Amino acid sequence: MGRFWFWMAVYILAVIAQAAAFNFRLVPSWLVIPVALVPIVPAVFAAIAVIDRMRLLDELQRSIQSEGIQFSFLITAILTLSYGFLESFAHFPRLSMSLVMPVLVFTWAVGLAIASRRYS
Repeated sequence: MGRFWFWMAVYILAVIAQAAAFNFRLVPSWLVIPVALVPIVPAVFAAIAVIDRMRLLDELQRSIQSEGIQFSFLITAILTLSYGFLESFAHFPRLSMSLVMPVLVFTWAVGLAIASRRYS
């Protein structure tokens, strides 16, 4: 998991640098899209580190992770669809898509806790 945390640190630094560049208007218009996507590079490497780590798990750990991911997928799907309908029909404020990932990670953690309890 050392590689994951390294790339997450790089991700945080990239987000801070990116925000500073935009806040101080240092980004020319022709570079807006590439600079906006800079944090995705370390995020991809962090994702690869997670995949590599998952490949090292035994069958029980994989089963627990699978249940956590399934829980996360289903709960996040229900929450995002529900809020989408509330935005469309109940005039709730629009939320950024960048909020979906923290929901996904949080619900994965909850799903892992639930699945882990079943096997302990």
